[in-house]
Order: sequence, then structure tokens, then C-alpha cells
Amino acid sequence: MSGWGLYVHIPFCPYKCDYCDFVAVTAGPRTRQWIPRYMAALVREMENERWDGPAATAFYGGGTPTVVPLAELHEQFKRQLAPDAEVTAEANPGTVTVDSLRAMRKAGINRLSIGLQSSQDRILQGLHRLHTFQDFLDAYRAAREAGFDNLNVDLMYGLPGQSLADWRETLAQVCDLGPEHLSAYGLQVEEGTVLFARRPSLPTDDDQAEMYEVARRDLADAGYEQYEISNWCRPARACAHNLLYWRNEQWLGLGVGAASQGGSRRWTNASRLAPYCEAVEAGQPAPVRDAEPRDIASDVLVLGLRLREGVPAAAIDMDRFGPAIDAHVARGWLQWRQGRLRLTDAGLPVANQVWSDLL
Repeated sequence: MSGWGLYVHIPFCPYKCDYCDFVAVTAGPRTRQWIPRYMAALVREMENERWDGPAATAFYGGGTPTVVPLAELHEQFKRQLAPDAEVTAEANPGTVTVDSLRAMRKAGINRLSIGLQSSQDRILQGLHRLHTFQDFLDAYRAAREAGFDNLNVDLMYGLPGQSLADWRETLAQVCDLGPEHLSAYGLQVEEGTVLFARRPSLPTDDDQAEMYEVARRDLADAGYEQYEISNWCRPARACAHNLLYWRNEQWLGLGVGAASQGGSRRWTNASRLAPYCEAVEAGQPAPVRDAEPRDIASDVLVLGLRLREGVPAAAIDMDRFGPAIDAHVARGWLQWRQGRLRLTDAGLPVANQVWSDLL
């Protein structure tokens, strides 16, 4: 197996944001004692796995990976990676310093993804984010000073209290900084989150669709290429790790709640710290909460359509999907272009409906 990716889940956070539905725990006095044990368990889980060849990419996600000594952890994983591997760490403002970032860079982490979401402090406070826009600017400048030349900034639209003018201001202020990559996601209020329980007033679906179109226009004007539904980059700066997902390749997820895909299977680790650590420490596989055979034909089509490059015609099961594809080509939401099927500009805002119809 070659070209696989490694995902390492760090569940600890200073505070769990109101919209978050990921496996995350607040890193308070009681939970911080778990950090050394959990980090050791991650290394042990990797040692228990048998994947052929070095990983082409690695991604430390969370949670907030930068609340743990990430440079020390990465030193334990370097031997699993190709020499030219892309290695990304997610970071939140307020959890990094120039010194900690220099240590990460020296250890071999070469890409940083900073969670901003919005440049308006009142909107950040409404989500119970713990940082301000100035904190983000400080973290961004510290990353540059530490030697990171591949930065992503995470943004969100459709947030409580967010106007179209707010969104355009956020885009403009971030573009002025010149990151190599930008991610922009529409808010999805998931059941079980604090935001779901609060039921705040949100921009309408039409407002959110307009924000998406504004992002597409403004980012293109700023020189960013949209290569995936929610991701833009400078030339040759697409996220190699996420491309593994969208191109339906293989990856190993370590830690609580981490998903993996290999061969004909997909599985997700259970989400509780104690059972995970106890099993891995005993030399057993990490407890799994979900395991299922892959519907590879569906994955190839739906994940591939997230990419602006689309899906090669030869990879599509036309006997199964042909009638639905033809219907959406007729509607103007899909198109054939240079031997590939892709979403049109009109199809991007209704991608979820297209995928639902295809499946």
C-alpha cells in the first residue's frame, strides 16, 4: 500500500465551541492528566498497525492539537512518514507561541491550519470562541516568524449575527494576509451541540447561498483557485492530505473517534478515552464503534464530485448512476468536460441534493 495518509486525533480543547460535534473534551485540571497517557497510547496504536510503506501525508486534528506538546509527539511518528510528507497541524489562536511553533517546525510539521472562523469579535464571542481577531493575527504572524510557509485559515459563514458585509470583511482581511490556503465552510447546526440547544437566529438558506457565491467571487479576485467545494489555494498549494479523502484513497486514523479507510473497509474508533487507552496499552486494537464495508462506486462518485476536477468517466458505474447523472446534466447541475464529470457553477450550491439523488 503506497500513498496512504495518517490522521492523528487530539481530542483536548481549552473549551468546546458551541457548534462543535467532533470528539473533543475540555482540557481542564482533571482531563489534563490524560494527555501524557493518551499521547503514549497513540504511539502504541501506530506500532500495533501494519500498513505498507511510509505515509505520504499526516494530519494532526482535533480538538485542538496545539494544547499538547505536539513537537514531542510528532518526533514519535516521523519514522512512519515519507521524507517529503506533507504534515499538517490544526491550531487555535491563543494556544501557540513563536517558541512552540518553532519547535513544531523543527520537528518536521510543515503546514499549519489556523482556526479563525470570523474576524468580528462579537461573532466569535457569540460562538464562545476563546480568541479575538487580534489573537488570530498574533498567531498568524508567529507562524510566519517560526518559518511556516504553508498556512491555511479556516473560516465559517452562515454564523449567528453574521451579515454579508461581515463575511466580505472577513474574506478581505484574511486575503490581505496572503495565506497559501483557505477553507470556508457553511455552518451546519448538528443535533447534540450547544448551538442546537440554543436555537439562535441564523442567516437564511438564501443568505448562506449568497455568502458562498461571494466567497467564490472574492477569493477568485484575490488570486485563489477553488479546487474543492469548500477549499481554495494558491497554485500548487492544495492540501495533499484532504485530497486523499476526496480521491477515495486510503488512510489510517489514530485516537478516539478517528476514522480509517483501507481495502474494502471503513471503520471508526470508539470515542471514550479510558477504554481506548486501556485496550491499546494491553496490545489490543483500539475499540471500534462503527465498521462497514465500503460502497466504493458511491464513494468514488460522491467524494470525487467535491473536487472541481471532477471524476474520470472510466471510474463511474454508468449502469448504476447513469440515469441520475443524465437528469442532472439536463438540469445544468452536472457537466461532462474533457472526459470527466463535474459539478457546474450552478450545481455547487445544491451539491447535497445532487449527491442525494445520485445515491
